Amino acid sequence: MKQLYLTHLLYLINQKFERINWINTAFRSCIIFLFVIASSNGGAQSIFTNPITGTNPNTSNPYITGQTVSANLTVSGIGRGSGIAGQNATNAYSASGWNSASLDVNDYYEFTLTPASCFRLNLVSFVYTSALSSGTASYAFRSNLDSYASNVGTPTATGATISLSAAAYQSLTSPITFRFYCWGASGGAAATFNINDFTFNGTITAVPINTAGAASSTPTLCINTALTAITHATTGATGIGVATGLPAGVNAAWAANVITISGTPTASGTFNYSIPLTGGCGSVNATGTITVTPANTAGAASSTPTLCISAALTAITHATTGATAIGAATGLPAGVTAAWAANQITISGTPTASGTFNYSIPLTGGCGSVNATGTITVTPANTVGAASSTPTLCINTALTAITHTTTGAIAIGAA
Repeated sequence: MKQLYLTHLLYLINQKFERINWINTAFRSCIIFLFVIASSNGGAQSIFTNPITGTNPNTSNPYITGQTVSANLTVSGIGRGSGIAGQNATNAYSASGWNSASLDVNDYYEFTLTPASCFRLNLVSFVYTSALSSGTASYAFRSNLDSYASNVGTPTATGATISLSAAAYQSLTSPITFRFYCWGASGGAAATFNINDFTFNGTITAVPINTAGAASSTPTLCINTALTAITHATTGATGIGVATGLPAGVNAAWAANVITISGTPTASGTFNYSIPLTGGCGSVNATGTITVTPANTAGAASSTPTLCISAALTAITHATTGATAIGAATGLPAGVTAAWAANQITISGTPTASGTFNYSIPLTGGCGSVNATGTITVTPANTVGAASSTPTLCINTALTAITHTTTGAIAIGAA
């Protein structure tokens, strides 16, 4: 009895192992099958498909019911041209009027795929099944990329896989339209050609967002001085739009992923500029600041005095802008000096030399070569010479005139 039990137990264990081995073999075969399918499709996925089920889909042009579309892709559905007429059918998009002797540009089924902004469409294949009601016909599959001039693949009456792996169908960022033409139907105008189902395989990939790097410098420079070029590195963009905020005389250009700002500013101030990138993806601006310092200025003298030698000078002032100091003054009379503070030159002192003094005081700091100028006239002290004679004479006798030579004076007072 024990021997019979053990034999039965061993039989059951053996059956279990055989079942496990069968499952393992089937599982591996399934994995291999799926790998082969994926490999043959280039790793792509269905991005737009419609099994076309239901009654009389032809009543919609285009027909979109039941379609499945990948994210970031907009599609038209399946539509038809004006040269053919929709026909009632079940589980198929059907039309008649395919009997033109040669390809008629109005006789087609149509599909449009549009990637979302900042996404690229990469196509792999178009797969479909179809049926011609009777006889034979000719077929062509074409795209708007060459205005429907050349054939793509070799479509047939019953279906095909049309490769779309050519470079022309990769990295698309704008709409692409395919048309499926049929003509020469031997069954006549009444013959119908149906699309039973279709799938576009491919991928939708994101386009990198444009970038603009920081300015290579944030310069401060003098008006009417050439700007050392400022650069911004960019990625993604294919150009730039109209720059705003740049000083007059300065412009921006783009080449080889670099914005270059150059020129000679003819206006002063603080300029916060913005330069929009174009092409690529996203709304991105290159920004920075340029500070342009105005030329120094020196106002007119507050007075042009005439004073006596050794007399204190009433201060002369010149208002200035831009400068931060003054250099060595030239032409001032001895005893007179110039000083600068708070945007003002002050000339003061007591002249110890006489004459007409045309002075010049250079501004320093700021921008430009500017001098404050003016005139000071210093009159020498009056002089009176010795008497021309020291006479002795009798009363009531006429005096021989005595003279004194003078300088400076313009008259005499009471003797």
